[in-house]
Amino acid sequence: MLMAEVRAADGDSLGELISDEILEIDGVTAAHPSFLQERLK
Repeated sequence: MLMAEVRAADGDSLGELISDEILEIDGVTAAHPSFLQERLK
């Protein structure tokens, strides 16, 4: 198991990142995103 922190502009961008990049890594079989929303100044 590996945990990674990524930032995306919105949910659609995050979904694209997961499907187009993370799930394409050899050996990665699943991704289970959790969301932490914070306000950036």
